Amino acid sequence: MFCPVLIELLEQGCTVGKSGKVFNSLAALSTRSNLETIHRLMLHLAPTRTLEVGFAFGGSALVICAAHQELGHAPEHQHVVIDPYQTSIWDSCGLVGLDRASLSDFVDLHLVQSPLGQRLPVHAIIRTRRPATVRAVEVGQPINGPADGSSPVG
Repeated sequence: MFCPVLIELLEQGCTVGKSGKVFNSLAALSTRSNLETIHRLMLHLAPTRTLEVGFAFGGSALVICAAHQELGHAPEHQHVVIDPYQTSIWDSCGLVGLDRASLSDFVDLHLVQSPLGQRLPVHAIIRTRRPATVRAVEVGQPINGPADGSSPVG
């Protein structure tokens, strides 16, 4: 289900950034359970464009981009990622992982901060192939199932 680069991240529990900086703690990496849920949601909803706020080590992005590939989508920078700290604090770890997994062409990275250092509102927007189905989910809020009543997470 996961690409080899993500399996390596999960199993080794460490990674190396672009400059060679070693990250021995991957506390910012999503849990295996969360990554599996994202994968199932991606395959069930089959979105054509996705948005992620926060990139860190790139675990979620690896799952999302691999799912875009699995769904037969051509790499067209359809996964928009907003993370002002990817190239500084995170030493481009997420980008390095995507390059290693040959998935970087699926990502459109925005290194932006909100005005005056305020936090950006966090929403995940998923557009499916079905017309007029757009879901906005506040982080920390439960995700309601699809309109047809089927379960996105099995």
